[in-house]
Amino acid sequence: MIAADLLRALLHAYQLPPPTAIQQIHNGTNRVYRFDWHQAATRPSLAIKLSTRIGHDSPRAKQHEKQLLDTLGTRLNILPRQLSPQAEADDSQRYDWGMLYQQHTLATCFEWISAQPYRGLGQQLSMAGQGFARLQTELQHIDSTSHFADTVTTAERFHYRHNQLQLDETFCFENLQAMIQAVAVTHPATLVLQDNRDFLQQEMTKVAALVNQYCAAASPALQWVHLELSPSNIGYDARHEVNCIFDFESACHGLLLQDMGWHVATFCVDYRHPLAQVTTRLAVLLRAIQANLTLDKHWRSYLLAFMRLGYLDAIYRKLTRHERGVDTRLGFIKEDILCLRWLRQHQQQISRCIAEA
Repeated sequence: MIAADLLRALLHAYQLPPPTAIQQIHNGTNRVYRFDWHQAATRPSLAIKLSTRIGHDSPRAKQHEKQLLDTLGTRLNILPRQLSPQAEADDSQRYDWGMLYQQHTLATCFEWISAQPYRGLGQQLSMAGQGFARLQTELQHIDSTSHFADTVTTAERFHYRHNQLQLDETFCFENLQAMIQAVAVTHPATLVLQDNRDFLQQEMTKVAALVNQYCAAASPALQWVHLELSPSNIGYDARHEVNCIFDFESACHGLLLQDMGWHVATFCVDYRHPLAQVTTRLAVLLRAIQANLTLDKHWRSYLLAFMRLGYLDAIYRKLTRHERGVDTRLGFIKEDILCLRWLRQHQQQISRCIAEA
């Protein structure tokens, strides 16, 4: 539960009466709570997200999320509305995005949206593709030089070098290996990482070459990307239509295929499921995306590379968070590696499915 002092600070900052019910609905990198009041008609439910501060840039990342949501929210009705605190609470600092409590806990408040999770239904999958396309259309309309561009703190993967867009040089196996070596030998993820060191090196080298090849062939434009468009960040209404997309704090400048690769991978790939089941999902999702979004002519040839990049990037970010002293998901690196290995094993069948979509 929320500590009593922090709860008092939250209620004071947002000028709220004590809630009649508090329910924790998520416990991971962030903790999310639902606040309810008996008089629901006049005081609707709220979602309170608590995050641990990682470095001095964390408040800037939260401000970036708030400004991005405000900008997108004027054109897209499937995003949560983020509220600003109205007063300064003890032991806290007030910002437009929320409050920083005792210099280590970041608290943000959103209007509650009743949403159902993804349950693997075909209609939900198709609607996820439509929701993805709607979001990407709006992200493309936001100028990358907009007034909040300087608030981005996420490590961006693409930069121009000699007038050519390329994968950032810091995203390499040497840096990954240094982070692997920094993980305590007693951590369960250490053995998994060490056992897969050669495989990860091969994947990073091959994927980097393919992604840079795509940049040279397609000359894609940088745009805003969400980076974490997985099933856990998309909610549905009772008709199985997308009614909410969550968690924009990792958004940064990147490529549409970054978002598409991770979206497709996390909705379709599961190393525990038969290949036919994965390719069926893949076909449904790709049809929905294509019907609602214009893609460049090269996407089929390189989508698999960006799916692999998504898993590598997920491993990289988990290790980065662990290195900075905050981690609740390092153990999931094993799942990322197993999915990567599954994609390598079935790359010909997956490439054929993408080509025929």
